Amino acid sequence: MQADMQIEKKQFYGNRDLVSYVVPEAVTEIGEWAFARCRKLKWIAIPRGIGRIGREAFMECESLVVAHFYEGDLEENLKENLRENLKETGEALKAGADFHIGALSEKQRLAGGLMAL
Repeated sequence: MQADMQIEKKQFYGNRDLVSYVVPEAVTEIGEWAFARCRKLKWIAIPRGIGRIGREAFMECESLVVAHFYEGDLEENLKENLRENLKETGEALKAGADFHIGALSEKQRLAGGLMAL
């Protein structure tokens, strides 16, 4: 079993390049101001098992429009959500247009990595 991890207080504070982020499933706590002032942050995936999100963790993240809470395999979870969203809008998922996060390395997937949308 993997030990609990946390995103430290102010770990990404003011990061000017952070656009999206996948919080690893092993993370149980996001510290205070962890992503504060990440003005370009638009999308974040957070595991459902998160125990605590610190005070003002996303303060002044004015570009943040999506917080996806996931459980289990993130890639499968996102694929299923995409399929459901497309069904609801009456569109069909075209063959070969499947959604993948394979562009991330294994290290990025386990440690949390940037993901271009």
